[in-house]
Amino acid sequence: MRRCGGHLLDARGAVLRQQARARASESRFAVAALDITTTLDPNLVIAYRFGAMFLSQTPPAGAGRPDQAVELIQRGIQANPDYWRCMRIWDSSTTSILKDYPKAADAFLEGSKKPNAQVWMKVMAAKIAAEGESF
Repeated sequence: MRRCGGHLLDARGAVLRQQARARASESRFAVAALDITTTLDPNLVIAYRFGAMFLSQTPPAGAGRPDQAVELIQRGIQANPDYWRCMRIWDSSTTSILKDYPKAADAFLEGSKKPNAQVWMKVMAAKIAAEGESF
């Protein structure tokens, strides 16, 4: 009985290792696809937004690579410096991914200065600056 159970655990472990390798491969594919997409169309803001969400989430829902999410968002800001929504993606990421509240407040404030930015961005900058980690 024991021996049989050990083999089952070994088989289950092999399956789990294979699934982990497959997820890692899918994550690399997603990163490459995001890179190609944003290189071909650097103004496709939705690719930065959803790419950052996917990259920052932990597996199995995402890639578990917040460092690559931050990199992607920064490329989006460089490609679209006057588009306030890119700053919105950055500030929400700095609060949720990096937990860097002063940087998030600065990002909201900077984004509020962009053409056609929403008024609430200044309010969020003040709220995050005041509340910090309790936000």
